[in-house]
Amino acid sequence: MSGHEKRLQRVREAADNLSQLIDSANNVPLDNYVDLTDIRGLHASLGMEVEEITIQDLERIIIVRDGLYNIVETTNDLEENAQHSIGQLLHALNRLYVDLEALLRSTHSIVEEAKATVAKQSETDQIPLSAGGPIAQNIINVSNEVINTVTINQRFIQINILNGLSVDTLRNLKVRIQRLSASAFAVKVHLNAKIIYEGTIKFLTAGADKVLTDIKALAEVLRETFSSASDLVKSLEPVINAGTRFVRLVGGLITGSLSDDEPEMKLVSFKIARLMQSRCLTSSTVQKDGSVAIGGRGIIVTVETSGKTSHISTESNQAILAIAEVGPTIYALGTQDGLEIWSQSHTGFRGQHTSFREKVVAIAHQRRKGTDTLITGAGDGGMRRWWRVLQDLEQVRDKDMIARDVVNRIGRSLQALVVRGSQILVAVNNKVAVLDEDFDLEREIDLNQRVNAMCVLSQNEVVAVGEGIVAVVDFSVGVFTRVLGVPAFVDYVSVVKLADNLIAVATAEGIIRAIDLTSGAESGEVNVQMPVKGLVVAGRHLVAYGGEWNKTGKSLCLISWDEAAS
Repeated sequence: MSGHEKRLQRVREAADNLSQLIDSANNVPLDNYVDLTDIRGLHASLGMEVEEITIQDLERIIIVRDGLYNIVETTNDLEENAQHSIGQLLHALNRLYVDLEALLRSTHSIVEEAKATVAKQSETDQIPLSAGGPIAQNIINVSNEVINTVTINQRFIQINILNGLSVDTLRNLKVRIQRLSASAFAVKVHLNAKIIYEGTIKFLTAGADKVLTDIKALAEVLRETFSSASDLVKSLEPVINAGTRFVRLVGGLITGSLSDDEPEMKLVSFKIARLMQSRCLTSSTVQKDGSVAIGGRGIIVTVETSGKTSHISTESNQAILAIAEVGPTIYALGTQDGLEIWSQSHTGFRGQHTSFREKVVAIAHQRRKGTDTLITGAGDGGMRRWWRVLQDLEQVRDKDMIARDVVNRIGRSLQALVVRGSQILVAVNNKVAVLDEDFDLEREIDLNQRVNAMCVLSQNEVVAVGEGIVAVVDFSVGVFTRVLGVPAFVDYVSVVKLADNLIAVATAEGIIRAIDLTSGAESGEVNVQMPVKGLVVAGRHLVAYGGEWNKTGKSLCLISWDEAAS
């Protein structure tokens, strides 16, 4: 191995070490301090296999050098009060920076040629674009989408490589997808610079366009040659879609088809219509008549489609962690103590309660073998099925239901549960697990970030949101079809569908946003100025609920919304 190859190898090893660090368990959440999407973009740029690196790869590496420097500077500012994990991150970044500088200071002919090419780009015309303007921010969002989509897809490709499916083709595919991510990160770095050069944008766009063409060709080879590769080819669609949007958008900077003027788009206007005070509200369900029921600490609030609200006391101090309607004014409630079938005492319904304790955090209806049943999900990942809900409340046990614990199948931190026909979708940790009606695991979709909530988007799609992620998942084939560029520090706790390709998401701090899934743009925002546990839709009203845990206060916000052209 030559001296040049050894320097490249050290850069690659340092980039791999950094990538492994952010994907491992840490004593502090690193994404609270650094943008993990940038770290993944760095790894795509600097973690190429030595034998695959071309002069164009070196030119991209030179362009992202400032991006690495900025991340190192930001992390250095954290060191004084940093805990052990931040110290490890800083060490890994410094090692990468030292190895990269050693590579770029070398006098090897290919390095000198790459530096000369990048220098010539700075002699081209400047693009008058504000780094903080809407066009630049839109491109940065799409760049993030490419990087995040590639990160998830690379793991899927690696699994297929380990399974021995056309290893050479898959390795070629993996390298090209990595180059697409590297191009996206390089554009993001360049847009954050003070001066944006047309030559640099042309170089990065042309490279991404060429890589995208290669990815499409390799996908076609896999489709025609390997019938077993259909899921893999399907998983490439979001990469190709995100890459196509990226190339089109960045290419518009060169053709002059883009400017800092806001493009015409559909905006969502939010208006707070009503506020309500109560103890903390924690869960919700949509009832058969379109109204919603929201459970809280000792209270159930109902919101009619007209926006009219009413509330009833559950005569208990228990927090309702999950709620589902099982009859007129009769509810299945999930609490720290298990599942309870509850109605007000004056109705004459005596109620039911499970005989054992577990923290039930999700409840859903599913018709199985001609019988209406309830599915419960516990916080530790355990799932059960119940029937005879209004009679003796029994757990379903039959010959077709193998008695086994599915906790080890789907993880130990269940956040959400959605039923679609005979399939059950469960959000656990960083994944969406798809189970059949017997709780057998059909497939898992790894989203790389913690999933907090889901909502149904279409017959075969759900939207999953969480820590730094908004993803559209096609559960019929087990792949994500879109991953939006969301800052890593944004943590969405709830999501609801407002209209076709239009959703609303919420942060725990009370920020409610509308997101257009077609463009990926945030199209409206309102701050309800209270802690938020969830969102639910009642007619044309968006309902945000939550509140302070230990005291009575603002707990429900009724929001009217409308679409309008900008």
